[in-house]
Amino acid sequence: MRRYLTTRLSIIALVLAVVTLISGVAWAANNPGPSAQVQTSVVEIQPIPMQIEVGGTLQVAGAGFEPDEWVLFEIVTGSGPNIVLEGGQANSAGAFLADTTNATATGGLPETLTQGIYTIVARTAASGHIASAPLVVVEAKKQ
Repeated sequence: MRRYLTTRLSIIALVLAVVTLISGVAWAANNPGPSAQVQTSVVEIQPIPMQIEVGGTLQVAGAGFEPDEWVLFEIVTGSGPNIVLEGGQANSAGAFLADTTNATATGGLPETLTQGIYTIVARTAASGHIASAPLVVVEAKKQ
């Protein structure tokens, strides 16, 4: 009799485990939760090229911003005022490619941005996102 009850309890436990597993899988399939959407708080930018000559031209590519959000740029000099550059607008996927060379009348970065390594910063007013990347400035090649 004891063997009969032990076998029967084992079968009941096995059935309950299978029912729980199946109902859990069914619930997860019908309630995907937050993992069903791609959400990121990572914003990043990349200067193109990453190394420019003094007075050279520059573009900045970025991703992870809010769709259609305006992004403003500046170069942190560390000694003196930052150099504010023209911004750009993110597309519907939160990415952008902005031309930042209109900082001067000559179409390049200011000559005051001498040889060295700097930080280029992108910020948004609406969402408060901030991203940064290094920018290397080298001496112009002599002709």
